Amino acid sequence: LAVVVGYGPVGRTVVQLLTENGLAPSVVELNLETVRKLRQTGIQAVYGDATQPGTLVSAGIDRAVALILGAGNMTGAAEIIRLARDINPRLHGIARVNYLHEASNLKAAGADVVLTGEGEVALGMTEWVLQVLGATGEQLERERDRIRRELFGGDLAVPPEEFRRKIAQAVETSSSPAQNDDTEMIEESQN
Repeated sequence: LAVVVGYGPVGRTVVQLLTENGLAPSVVELNLETVRKLRQTGIQAVYGDATQPGTLVSAGIDRAVALILGAGNMTGAAEIIRLARDINPRLHGIARVNYLHEASNLKAAGADVVLTGEGEVALGMTEWVLQVLGATGEQLERERDRIRRELFGGDLAVPPEEFRRKIAQAVETSSSPAQNDDTEMIEESQN
């Protein structure tokens, strides 16, 4: 189970990826109509504020393998991460922020991975320019690594292969498999 907070463009993409790969998403969303539509498609969704422990529990954070914060301007993101970690210390967290200077706050709160809009745009532009200039795959990878070090710092980014390994281990050692409890899908947390 992966708890996804927010169902904007990033949240939708992550939920689709999880679903297509056989992983159960549970969405926390403040738009009641979105929650209803998700439930109609069979996706577990909770209406509520993720800064409230009851909302996170209703979403299944206690048995989740991952917490994904999909909005870059999410109010209370650090508090959500801290609450989630208090409930489930084994949880792996990935968060999104708009600006590089915001990333350290979420890392300090317990996020394993923090992606920034600024950093990802810089990476994308660099890749595009280097490809146009005819860079080799080796040159592209070297520049990606350099930019990640310079922009994100050593402690702000976990390489994707390391995060993938952590998630795979957590899924394998999960003491209780993800359950699709119909009462949870119907229940609305309004904490």
